[in-house]
Amino acid sequence: MTLAAGVLSGGATLYSYQAFFNGLWGGMHNYSKQPHLQVTEPLVQTDGKVKVSLYRDGGPDTYGAFVVEVRVQDASGKVLERFKADQLAEVPAGSIDQLHKLHPIKTGPYGLVLPLGAGGVVDLKPPTPASLSHGESVTLTIIDVGGANWSADTIVK
Repeated sequence: MTLAAGVLSGGATLYSYQAFFNGLWGGMHNYSKQPHLQVTEPLVQTDGKVKVSLYRDGGPDTYGAFVVEVRVQDASGKVLERFKADQLAEVPAGSIDQLHKLHPIKTGPYGLVLPLGAGGVVDLKPPTPASLSHGESVTLTIIDVGGANWSADTIVK
């Protein structure tokens, strides 16, 4: 009985290691070691205000995604508007419409912190109004402290 239980549990362990991480043969992967964000419904206005829906749907649950920069870039890659870590750290709580009260998006000393399962709509206002061209195609890029980034395309309204 003990031998059968040992073989069964060992087989289950090896099966899950292969199924989740490709760990026995093939190229090993671990999708849970880096945070992942969904960036949806980006809105960039001509005065530089940004409104975006963020949802942390993957990565390790032991710490958050630490957003240290938000960029608005044109089609050539030129940065039109930039929100740096110190600006993100000062986003008022009223500018974040939380999806879940249990896992809120928070500000930290170095930007925005999104624990696993956090989601909401974040409103960002530049310290000085920008002058972006109405109808211009832009890319909104969210950058994590570890260098990971996520983007969404939109049109300036």
